[in-house]
Amino acid sequence: MATEKFERSFIRDLQDAFDASNGEWIEESKEYTFTKVSGEMFRWMQRNLSDDVYRAWCPGPHRSYKSIEFYDVPGEVVEEACAPYGAAKLLLRHPKPETTAFGDSIKAPLNRVSYAECIDLNGRILFKILHEFFPTPEGGVIMKNRYHLPKATPDIALQAFLNHQDEEYDINDILPALFKEKTWMVNEVCAVD
Repeated sequence: MATEKFERSFIRDLQDAFDASNGEWIEESKEYTFTKVSGEMFRWMQRNLSDDVYRAWCPGPHRSYKSIEFYDVPGEVVEEACAPYGAAKLLLRHPKPETTAFGDSIKAPLNRVSYAECIDLNGRILFKILHEFFPTPEGGVIMKNRYHLPKATPDIALQAFLNHQDEEYDINDILPALFKEKTWMVNEVCAVD
């Protein structure tokens, strides 16, 4: 029988951690090198993210995607499953990176920065993610990720989150195929432009 912890949702653990953290954050970081993915492909994916692209990006854990507009910035509602938790809906908003805690040290030679805040229905920031994209000499991309999570985040929730980031960014083969198949999509609205 599953423990009570495993029956909880990932987002509920983050809400509890936010309540217990008194505004204190931990920072985690990861770096990924994509030899088959170009900066143009990442830009295309960000400009054309839709439910079918979102699901293809990470089959299984990615359940649904819907773009939304906040009063001040673009955003989205996604449903993701971070094992051992079941699927949970996350509400994300995309303010400009220079207005964030990360903005003091952003360096992105590809001029591609993606910043998102996961919020609850009261607008509290449950976690923050910053992605910075750098070219490799061979034409690939290095993506540097930084995450701010509440300091009181339980180890099981933190590990589930970081493990899902590994699942989510295993797109070295997936993104080139999607890009080739769907290059006709040219969405002129991009949260990170």
